[in-house]
Amino acid sequence: MTKLAKDCLFDCETRTYTGYPSKGESHFHFLNRSAWAKVDCVRKTLDPWFARIPQCKKNSLRGMFRNDDRLHTGALLELVTHETLCAIGFKVEADPNVHGKTPDYAATCQDATVIVECTVVQESDRDFDRAQSENASRTGTREPGVSIRVGVLGVDFQLSNATKKKSWKYRNVNSPLVLVVGGHRWFSHEHAIIHALFGRNTIGDPKSFFGTSTEPKNVHVSGVLFKSFDAEGSVWDLCRPQLPWEFVHNPRAKFPMKRGMFPFAKEWILELGGFNEIEPMCTLNEVLGLPNPWPPRETGDIT
Repeated sequence: MTKLAKDCLFDCETRTYTGYPSKGESHFHFLNRSAWAKVDCVRKTLDPWFARIPQCKKNSLRGMFRNDDRLHTGALLELVTHETLCAIGFKVEADPNVHGKTPDYAATCQDATVIVECTVVQESDRDFDRAQSENASRTGTREPGVSIRVGVLGVDFQLSNATKKKSWKYRNVNSPLVLVVGGHRWFSHEHAIIHALFGRNTIGDPKSFFGTSTEPKNVHVSGVLFKSFDAEGSVWDLCRPQLPWEFVHNPRAKFPMKRGMFPFAKEWILELGGFNEIEPMCTLNEVLGLPNPWPPRETGDIT
């Protein structure tokens, strides 16, 4: 019988399975049973991150992390967001009460507090259930980090819709608000991001998330931090340079974010004539004190 330690995400057990994940197997299930050295590295990294999560959030975050891939992805994003905020110097409160709402985090540094809310752009319940059924009917194994989901259309629409839902929920927040959005690289490709937030031209679109200079929208959102995933929220993608973190400033924000707040993310700043694209000052590996690459590769590794 396996045991789950109080401050751990994974079971405390001896692992002997050295094969690839089965088709249809959830990310958590494979991470929990694999004896691969690099998977052990993942467990030894994520468990200490989880131990630093405030107690009030532990049970819900653990339950999400150990669930299906959609909930797992959301928990993974919340977990890395908390660890990153702590690493760059914030004092982080989990599930604060803000005007009767409970965003994921309130991050304070030098008497300034930023409200942080995480969300993941994913397929609908119907598409997810269909994909799960199709995957479960297949046999054999798959390589970790390889997506086996069906595609989704309307990329920038769904991306915009996800940010609008969170923005509306926290519309009465009277502090800087950052939305952290994770999603498949189709959702988080830089063109989809810009189209979702600004429309399809640099002067803006009245129907877009940020609106225009004459018709601004969602001014209470200071910016949106995006994380791309290749394999529906796989841990393998957290630090991959091919799937970058990107922070888009709201040019008309009530509480603008200063540049370099997230030094590991590429920044997009709308200026006269177009976007000023600022490359990251460092990698997420450097911020979190992780080796590069992380997880480390093994002999014969093709992921």
